[in-house]
Amino acid sequence: MNVTCAAKKGLATAVVAMAVAGCQSGPPTAEPASAADQSAALAIVAQAQAITALPTLRRGPGTAHALAVAIDVVPAIAVLSPAGWSAYPATDAPSVRDHAATGDALAACMTATARAASFTDCALGGHLVDGTTSRSGAAVTAQLDDVVIDPAHTGAASVHARLAGTTDTLWGTLDIDATWAPGTSEVGHPALDPTIDVTIRFDGISTDADGCPTAGHLAIAGSWGPPETEVARTFVFGPTCGDVAVIE
Repeated sequence: MNVTCAAKKGLATAVVAMAVAGCQSGPPTAEPASAADQSAALAIVAQAQAITALPTLRRGPGTAHALAVAIDVVPAIAVLSPAGWSAYPATDAPSVRDHAATGDALAACMTATARAASFTDCALGGHLVDGTTSRSGAAVTAQLDDVVIDPAHTGAASVHARLAGTTDTLWGTLDIDATWAPGTSEVGHPALDPTIDVTIRFDGISTDADGCPTAGHLAIAGSWGPPETEVARTFVFGPTCGDVAVIE
């Protein structure tokens, strides 16, 4: 982690609590995120927001779209393994978007109650999704498993969420495991399947009326490989929509 004992003007208030051992005062410095990191960080927040919405949504295009966003692990892969994310079949691919747009996309595979929803063999384009989501007060839990069934791709992911979401604030964690199609090693032999194992923590992320983060931060810690590589990064949001800084 790159740190300093001098405070940096313009950081979200949440970073002040992240003072580094050895510094008497002031937060670690953050640098403006690259366009790729900005896009990934905002997409990860959108993923968590979709998960918090799922338990009380009903069958239809909105629920199908939320489910597609909830299982989209490409942003997490992009943060941990920038060279590997493009090989994973994203759920924002046209085949998935078009399928999710149909009103009866989940009619045969979704079971819903007032504050819970379960999914059994829900096909979204080239993805097959199983899992459960439930809400109790502000607390949402979810376990979603995705297997890529597109014959042109290989991949599987699980998303476990423990979140507390209100209309404008988000707390909690996502645990994501994913494996996708192998590449080729430098000597031309098939490589081992790339994988990620990551925990993402959302700390007081506040949003504007459009759901865009304007304060708070998310911390990402996990590994990818092979070879196994540890990654820890923190993204800080605000003070306006689209502002993202990164601490490594």
